[in-house]
Amino acid sequence: RGAGGVSSVLGSKDQFMASAGNRSMEGDYEQFYFANIAPEGHAGVNVNHMTAFRHAIVFACINAISESIGSLPLKLFKREPNGDKNPIPDHPLYGVLHDQANDEHTAMEFREMMQSWCSARGWAAAEIVAGNARVGAVGELLPLHPDDTRPVKQQDNSGRVRWAFDYHPVDTKARTILREDVFLIRSRITDRDSILGVDPITQQKESIGAALATQEYAARFFANNATPTGLLKHPGEFRDKEQRANFLGAWKRATQGKNRHGTAMLEKGMEYQQISLTQEQAQYVETRSLQALDICSIFRVPPHKVGILSDAKFKNIEQQAIEWVTDTLLPHLIRWEQAIQRDLITRSGLMAEHDVMGLLRGDIEARFKAYAIARNWGWLSANDVRRFENQNSIGPEGDHYLQPLNMIQAGDEIDPSQPRGRERLTPEEENAVQMGKKGQLWLPQSISLS
Repeated sequence: RGAGGVSSVLGSKDQFMASAGNRSMEGDYEQFYFANIAPEGHAGVNVNHMTAFRHAIVFACINAISESIGSLPLKLFKREPNGDKNPIPDHPLYGVLHDQANDEHTAMEFREMMQSWCSARGWAAAEIVAGNARVGAVGELLPLHPDDTRPVKQQDNSGRVRWAFDYHPVDTKARTILREDVFLIRSRITDRDSILGVDPITQQKESIGAALATQEYAARFFANNATPTGLLKHPGEFRDKEQRANFLGAWKRATQGKNRHGTAMLEKGMEYQQISLTQEQAQYVETRSLQALDICSIFRVPPHKVGILSDAKFKNIEQQAIEWVTDTLLPHLIRWEQAIQRDLITRSGLMAEHDVMGLLRGDIEARFKAYAIARNWGWLSANDVRRFENQNSIGPEGDHYLQPLNMIQAGDEIDPSQPRGRERLTPEEENAVQMGKKGQLWLPQSISLS
């Protein structure tokens, strides 16, 4: 399943439409590839995936998520009958997920790119190419850029409707790839008949558009000498249009470029009158701060992860790091793991899983206290602890698990005559056992009732 890369090519768009018997999509084919994703919003800014990435917070949020997921170790495991799981680095898919996704992209580059698309557009796809190692094995994952890829429906000879992807990169002949030959991750599917996830940038174009407009205003403000716009009032009239143009040109030369912050002089009773709000009057700083928080909420990114530290509390920074994993990254990680299980794993008993232990580590004192508890109570060995700290084992002697001597299994009866933790009872303890069997009260010699 999902490894027949050669058989996935059905031909051109026209061939696919003819074989599917459905030409209703023909009219919007060009519109899909070349139309703007989102029209101009109320803020007067055209919002699409290219313009949205020009905003610093949008870029930082998507970058924080994609880099974190791309850098996490992703391994392939085999489930054992007793519930254990063991990595299988010799499996072909292990190398694709962990080391090299294809000839061009490393595993991190591939996963970082795919997650970036999924975070910004709601979905990401890659073509599955069969490997030569064994039948059904995945040899490569080739990313399909969303701008060049379009989902379409196909009806086979039996009448069953299936999804496929029409792939049409620039200057390349279009071809169609079957759904079973595509690795697909997506987020927040709201329509049961849709194969793609919700596009957050399109859904939130007004919030992002307002932020882009504010950012553009700041750029223009500083390009204009960091001063509000205004009017030049002339008590009389210019002789002709040429005289008016000459004056305006001289004014611009005196106040722009290298002459910024210089002193300009007005003659013949002319006055300068400000007509725009200052940044303080427009509450510019407050507006940008609230817009940054809005964008963080769209992508569920804590503000401190994108450099907003105005409300950061460093006393609980460890808890914030844990929340970053559990609240932001975990849903994306589960989508990756379940998509791998659905599209790439052809044999039962295998599973893919990210290793997030490195992100969940506390400070060194807290970690070592936790290791001491786990080691003394017997659920971690010395080698287990060293693996958590990314160190090599100390050999077979490090695989032993400790067991407290004063503990028994739940449900076992206690025989007070049998020593626990020592080879023999003290005389006072032996006397207590005997007195207890006779139903008499025993007190230590140092205590008297008289």
